[in-house]
Amino acid sequence: MTGVQTCALPIWNVRLIVDGQYGLSTSLVLYSNTAVSCLPGMGFIMQAGSNAPVVANAHQNAPSTTSGTGGFLVSNITDQNILVEGCTLNANSVQAVTGKNMFSVPHTVNPATGIFVVGVHFVGVDHLVFDHNEVYDSGIFAAFFSNVTYARITNNYIHQPKPLTALKFTDGIHFIGPDSFLWIQNNRVNAGDDSIALNADDGNRTDSGDPNYANSQFPGVKWGWITDAHIDNNTLDYSYFGLRLYSATELIDRVSVTNMSGTACGITASLEGLTNLGSGNFGKIDIDGWTLQTDGTCDSYKEPY
Repeated sequence: MTGVQTCALPIWNVRLIVDGQYGLSTSLVLYSNTAVSCLPGMGFIMQAGSNAPVVANAHQNAPSTTSGTGGFLVSNITDQNILVEGCTLNANSVQAVTGKNMFSVPHTVNPATGIFVVGVHFVGVDHLVFDHNEVYDSGIFAAFFSNVTYARITNNYIHQPKPLTALKFTDGIHFIGPDSFLWIQNNRVNAGDDSIALNADDGNRTDSGDPNYANSQFPGVKWGWITDAHIDNNTLDYSYFGLRLYSATELIDRVSVTNMSGTACGITASLEGLTNLGSGNFGKIDIDGWTLQTDGTCDSYKEPY
């Protein structure tokens, strides 16, 4: 046929079908054109003292193109076409993460490096699908992304052991800029800090004033614009904090938030600046269908540093 365009599916170099429950002593590292699909109830758990994310991409490259305000644009990406679906990803931080953060909270950092240990860690990926997974008991952020483009984070259950631990900073879905073309939909989250965070600038930035600055120097992670994000039909299970859009000088623009529901014990949503560095740089933010409620019983994260 002529005049008809078709969309080519990725050609997987590796297609891993996980049919059991496996312990990992280090991260499962994924390269370009890799798909990991788990059968129901199957997946991975981190072994004691492993001090590593459950899943990470192979080439965690920092963005190399600066923007006009000193941040970065999505660039320098090596890994592309990565799929993780249907997996139970137990970060097992109460056994696997052995260091304390700056607030002396245990099970948060790798003691050898002093860097936070997240649940899943994707830095520098083009075309990422993270779908129908369960992420549990991370040292800090459950699902962490930076320098990514065309990322679909959909239909996941992201949660922490209860009761939630104060000052462990167990965000649910956390982006640090630069990022673009994000689709965050149909996720269920409980979190000990931000349930969903789009942070153009974050505490890893020099002079941010973040008391956890030393713990948040993730290799390859910079800061920069976050644009073209759709956040739809996500449900929060009694999280400390709902939605946070965070910027000092870097742009957050063309973000739509629809049908957010559930319960928080702290602030439901905020647009904030890093007061040490800037008052924020926000473009068009649309919010519709908001029914997220709070009872205010853990309202302790409302000041930006």
